[in-house]
Amino acid sequence: MLWFFEGLFCATCKAYTPPRKGGLKVWTEVPCITIERPSLTKHQASDAHVDADKAETAAKAAAKDGGIAQALTKQVNLERVAFLGALRAMYWLNTNEVPHTTKFAGLLDMMKGLGLSYLSHLNKGGNCNYTSEGIMWEMVQVLSDGPRQEVISTLLQSPYYSILIDETTDISVTKQLIIFGRYLTKKHEVRTSYLGILDIPDGKADTIVNKLKEFLRSIGADLTKMAGFGSDGAAVMVGRRSGVATQLRANNSMLVNIHCIAHRLALACGQAAQGNTYLIKFKDLLGQLYRFYEYSPVRMSGLQEIQNIVNSKDSCVKLKQAKDVRWLSHHLAVEALRKTFSAVVISLEREAEERHEAVAKGLAVFLKTFRFCATLLMMSDILPTLANLSRLFQQTDVNFSNIKINVDSTVDSLEKLKVHHADHFKGLDKFLAEAKTKTGTEIKYGESDMEQFKKTIYEPFIDQIVTNLKERFPDTELLAAFTIFHPDEAGYDQTQKLELLSKHYSSEVTSAEAVNREYSVLTPALYQYKAQDKELSTNKVLRKVMQVHGDTMPNLAKLAAAMAVLPVSTADCERGFSTMKRIKTQARNQLKESTLDNLLMISIEGPPADDYNFGAACDRWNARRRRRLNTTE
Repeated sequence: MLWFFEGLFCATCKAYTPPRKGGLKVWTEVPCITIERPSLTKHQASDAHVDADKAETAAKAAAKDGGIAQALTKQVNLERVAFLGALRAMYWLNTNEVPHTTKFAGLLDMMKGLGLSYLSHLNKGGNCNYTSEGIMWEMVQVLSDGPRQEVISTLLQSPYYSILIDETTDISVTKQLIIFGRYLTKKHEVRTSYLGILDIPDGKADTIVNKLKEFLRSIGADLTKMAGFGSDGAAVMVGRRSGVATQLRANNSMLVNIHCIAHRLALACGQAAQGNTYLIKFKDLLGQLYRFYEYSPVRMSGLQEIQNIVNSKDSCVKLKQAKDVRWLSHHLAVEALRKTFSAVVISLEREAEERHEAVAKGLAVFLKTFRFCATLLMMSDILPTLANLSRLFQQTDVNFSNIKINVDSTVDSLEKLKVHHADHFKGLDKFLAEAKTKTGTEIKYGESDMEQFKKTIYEPFIDQIVTNLKERFPDTELLAAFTIFHPDEAGYDQTQKLELLSKHYSSEVTSAEAVNREYSVLTPALYQYKAQDKELSTNKVLRKVMQVHGDTMPNLAKLAAAMAVLPVSTADCERGFSTMKRIKTQARNQLKESTLDNLLMISIEGPPADDYNFGAACDRWNARRRRRLNTTE
């Protein structure tokens, strides 16, 4: 028995047309015979019916002649080609962090104007041109799924992984938690990748822990395989009683809590300046100078004109902002001011005389002092040394065996500055003489002034930095124990370190005796590797232990894998926030969490367009639901 819908049910395209407006949609045993002719005519001319009719005709032809005619007339699916082009255009917008909702349609029109006429197949009639906001959201989603699946699948296959998190407040005053993962690839290479960003209602430890656990469960990550947890060292992250790291360690005794070394370095330098009243004043003055010119186009233009006249080599050097939260950014501000010192003094004096600017007069008086000039040159020698150490610590491939070496080297360099002054401070007389020639102002000082400066500012600042570096970078036992993999440690007794590592990773290794036996075999191998490679590093040793000796030294291979993924810094989180600020701007402050997450995944982890599998993305998009656009192969 056949059952019919009251109305017209087209057997060709399986579409339903009601008999009249407001007609009942019920099944009947008798076909409807009261269909209005305009309904039939309109349906017959629709794209869906025409496409279905063509497909049915082709199927009948194939059944009749075995598909020979169909094979001879087979053409490329231009609708799929058009959508692949649209996907590539969307990917370009996303990777270049261009607002897609307002630029996508215009970009497609430009591409059509350049001769890519196949893109016209995106238009299925009327308003159906596949550039709506909903379609764009789906395109961003399927484009982000590619790198996301690759990152998560590789992380899940890694024997251990670490999590790096940090929190911030975005342009819409929404608190965000960004998550990065550090893991091993199949080739035992260490990789740090963006995992996700989450909206959080507050910055409490319980909230962060719950959100983080929920996220890790959603991607299928095993909490017991988390080897390290990296953060900025805030109390909410590392608190001994209820901090995030403490709560995570309750479910995983192997977890190692890491305070970002880049943040530690910034704190060590910032606190050194806080102990000196004059240096605090110096820092504030850098900020006042920046704001005095940055917020006034007239003053900035006047300063640039003076620079073009006064400075022959370093003309138009723009003053840099010295941020309180980034003490090491002060070295850029110091360098810019040193290069354009004379021009700034002349500009301030002109502003004070012609426009009666009291602030300009006060700043000029302060700049034209011996203590300020001496401090400026002192900072020009000290801050770059610390900035170089900070940049080194922000690299992704830094490991703990390099920290102590680099910190000790920096400490030695700073202590030498107390006896052997560097170029800028040694050239103080030349600096003051040049300033006198250009500004007409003579800055005098005597031997007693210099001795007083060294005793109250120069030497105390260096001593405090050195003290803070030593306190902020202690040789902690567990992290120091990982130096067993350093090539230079092969000839020393490592019994205590091996016992400490065996105890901490007791759930992962067989026994302390087994670890010792394996290390006795590794020691001669380290000698051999070092003889073959003069630049043998700890990272290379870790890879060899995992890659070459994984079967014969399974316990050491596990320790090597755990060490390799430990996060040294959260610099990747900071870079993630920089990307977020470029994407979620004032004009795009309504971006939802899911959209922002997808855009960050594409921008940070997306491969070059030539390496991206747009065909797979097209298939994912097509599988989401039925489309009028035929994008099947």
